[in-house]
Amino acid sequence: MALGKTIVENKWMKYDHAGRLTKVELAYSGAVNKTRTTITEMLYDELGQLETKKLTKAGRNLDYKYNIRGWLTQMNAYRQSGGSGRGNDEFGFALNYQSGATTFGGEDQFNGNIGSMEWWSKVSGVSNHRQAYGYTYDALNRISKADFKTYSSGWSDASGYDVTGITYDLNGNIMTLNRYDKGNHIDQLGYGYNGNQLRYVNDARDDNKGFKELSSNSLEYSYDANGNMTRDDNKKISDIDYNLLNLPEFVEKKDAADKVRNLAYAYDASGVKLENRLPDSKKLQYCANFVYENGSLKYILNDEGKLNVGDGSNTYQFFVKDHLGNIRLSVRESGEVEELNHYYPFGMRMNMADSKTDADQKYLYNGKELQDETDWLDYGWRMYDPAIARWHCIDNLAEKYISLSPYHYAGNNPIKNIDIDGNEFTSRAWVWVQKLLNQVNNRVTDMSADLEEKSMRLSSGKTKKGKNLTDKQKDKLKGKINKLKGKINKYVDVINEISELGASDQMYDVESGGTSANANGETTYDNATGNIVMSIFSNSNNPLATFAHEAKHAYQFETGAVSFSYLTGEGSSLYDISDEIEAFKRGQLFGANTNANINEKWVRLKGYTGLPSGPIDINTPTGNVLNPSETYLQAINRITRLLKSKGRNPVQVIKQ
Repeated sequence: MALGKTIVENKWMKYDHAGRLTKVELAYSGAVNKTRTTITEMLYDELGQLETKKLTKAGRNLDYKYNIRGWLTQMNAYRQSGGSGRGNDEFGFALNYQSGATTFGGEDQFNGNIGSMEWWSKVSGVSNHRQAYGYTYDALNRISKADFKTYSSGWSDASGYDVTGITYDLNGNIMTLNRYDKGNHIDQLGYGYNGNQLRYVNDARDDNKGFKELSSNSLEYSYDANGNMTRDDNKKISDIDYNLLNLPEFVEKKDAADKVRNLAYAYDASGVKLENRLPDSKKLQYCANFVYENGSLKYILNDEGKLNVGDGSNTYQFFVKDHLGNIRLSVRESGEVEELNHYYPFGMRMNMADSKTDADQKYLYNGKELQDETDWLDYGWRMYDPAIARWHCIDNLAEKYISLSPYHYAGNNPIKNIDIDGNEFTSRAWVWVQKLLNQVNNRVTDMSADLEEKSMRLSSGKTKKGKNLTDKQKDKLKGKINKLKGKINKYVDVINEISELGASDQMYDVESGGTSANANGETTYDNATGNIVMSIFSNSNNPLATFAHEAKHAYQFETGAVSFSYLTGEGSSLYDISDEIEAFKRGQLFGANTNANINEKWVRLKGYTGLPSGPIDINTPTGNVLNPSETYLQAINRITRLLKSKGRNPVQVIKQ
């Protein structure tokens, strides 16, 4: 399928009453024909947590379990007798936090770190094994050891894939790291630095597995003035040229036999990768989720995998992921397992006998694309080398984390954290997010218990004292049950919205302190950093409710209901009274204005007199707008459509 031929992709998405995605369907017409197909279906529990994901076409169900804190504890069966109805699971895992880790050589964790991970893979003719990692961390929550175990009649260290002796300098740069393969010591790495920039990596083990040391120089790596790596002697890379966005444009490289294997990349003005030019006249071209090879369509990416076109099959391939988004299993729509992957901490693939590789499947650790010739992983804004567990370029937000090396991966805790696009994995906003979610979990737990008790009484038809319920009592009980369900759904909305903000490419920040005579907080746009900043003022008598209010505005920005001015940072043309009504009602859930009847009149009495009633958003810029011109509204939609067409940043708003 060549470039220039028209392909139409149609996507249908279905949501439940709480706005949660429940079904995705795809169809293609034109140069590629594929009838309307259900890609995935999702079921949620009463807390709004994903309970089951159905990869419908492949006939696979992914079942999830959580602890009382809402932390993921299990996906599918993680042992042969893993549970009723799970006999066809080819991959499953369990995460242990405060108990169970010592069984696998790890340490129980009481601060949210993962103490151990047990997994089971069952692929006909390839694998039927239980395996586990037990994790140990230092005092700064950085991983220091991963003890591998395998199960036969009991847990043992046989054929181990341990990672040991991980140490760090005062900036968080890795100093030493050891890896094992089938019990053989394959990597004994020692790192040398000039500040935070890498000078050399020495491997005391002469093994062609793992990290490959092709140089013994005292200076093997070089950097430019922006902190971008320009040379890597261990990969025989003599020069890397970068564009104005600090993205690699040209890589001058040789293979082990000194044959020239140069690479080149092309991007659009916003940094979205358009082309990867490889040796032997091979080109990969990227047009949103359509990927071409030498001008012919190779595959079309979707949320759960891809549609293979280049091999002539026109069949879907589905990805089964673990808690970090790592591709552990890929399955054809026929049910055939194409790939089974296992990973060391920090992302290097294990050379395990029961692995199964698919040379055409390049999306691996964190779901990121493996780069031919270099074995880098492309995270969008930076390239990552899992063999040495370091980035090639500095974190764009490095000034916010002066205690950490700008080249570290995921805070050196790759068991719990991920770097979504190579920019950041956390911020001070997460302190407030955690407070809010703890409140939500506590309240929903209490209400769910109350709901269960009332539902059981209604089902049994008995009062607490064992007497028969009258019709009037039943109606009253039904009303209480419906009220509880409605309130639980409101808290579930909080979880869903916070999750969307956490997964966004847009940076959200929180500032505490300062005062205001007429507000408890505010949400603004910082033109210097590009961040949306939620401010919690010291005069707020309920800071958590204030944060809930401002987080609602952040979500409104994320979904295109609110815009901000580039000049002032304050709410702009999409900001209206309906946005404030939603935000005040969100704060009310957490104890603010508890007795108020929050409506337009109430909000205007709070001082919001100059705002239009709304609702106004980027999709429907209509309503009580203050004298807008039609031309201006058309411009909003035109610019919005332009921004929506960019593949990397899904934020559907304009910052005016």
